[in-house]
Amino acid sequence: GLAQCYELCKQLRNECDKRQVTNAKVGLQHNLGLGGACVVGLYKKYKPMQLQQTSMTDSSHCIESSFQSEVVFKEIERRLKEEKATLIKKFKAIFSFELAGADGKKGVWFVDAKKDGVVLRGQSSGKCDNGFDRNSFF
Repeated sequence: GLAQCYELCKQLRNECDKRQVTNAKVGLQHNLGLGGACVVGLYKKYKPMQLQQTSMTDSSHCIESSFQSEVVFKEIERRLKEEKATLIKKFKAIFSFELAGADGKKGVWFVDAKKDGVVLRGQSSGKCDNGFDRNSFF
């Protein structure tokens, strides 16, 4: 599980010395568990998008833009615009993500994949179905 994930990530970063697979572009992981559980993972090296600097008179309204995860939420927002009906039918949920940046600032994102198909930044007036915070991942 985790060891396979770690190895695939190292391979995609070309950090495996003698074990290195030449020109590794994609990694595939699969696990069959007792009781019939099945997990398939496909890995590809992430190429971050360039963040654009914008000038605003009051930067306190744009705390989320200082987060590295902003590019991920921009991609989710783009995909929701392109495939709104399909993704809403598939997920039927509103997700909240509360993250802390390296400087200690906190940011909140809401991904509405239930009704409107939008990504909201800051506090939402609606109720979320699934909430994730820093403790959800560690």
